[in-house]
Amino acid sequence: MSERQQMALLMQMTSGSNDAEMSPGGASSSSAHSRSSRDRINERGETALHIASKKGDQDSVKKLLEQGANPNVTDFAGWTPLHEACNHGHYNVALALVKAGANINATGLENDTPLHDAAITGQLKLVKMLVERGADPSFKNQKGKTPCDVAAPAVYNYLTQARETVAQ
Repeated sequence: MSERQQMALLMQMTSGSNDAEMSPGGASSSSAHSRSSRDRINERGETALHIASKKGDQDSVKKLLEQGANPNVTDFAGWTPLHEACNHGHYNVALALVKAGANINATGLENDTPLHDAAITGQLKLVKMLVERGADPSFKNQKGKTPCDVAAPAVYNYLTQARETVAQ
């Protein structure tokens, strides 16, 4: 289980929510039955859009967005589908999410943004796309780290220049 999955599970377990819709396998309600498959969540609070974004399944992402899936939905750890696409290096999926209105500066657990995720995994093409579309290279997470501070060597120089440009 990844660190993100562990955090999502921890968030779910400590949320104190008794909402049956949020608990797979829990008692069902009429509103839970009326939820479409695009809105259902798993034990980590992930929707089909999160899962398709994580897998890099561009066709499913586009279909879900066309069906009205919310590109800003968060899982139990606060991660959006854009965080997942950036964390796993799926450029085309991330671009589709941004074009569909995903919050480019959304913060997840520990206030990491999709730009933090793309930077730490060394995804220069993704980093450039995010910055060009308004991602804040100076944003600090809860640890006080900017995307540049956590960046893999492949993206460090680009982010350093982008941060200086924003500061001017």
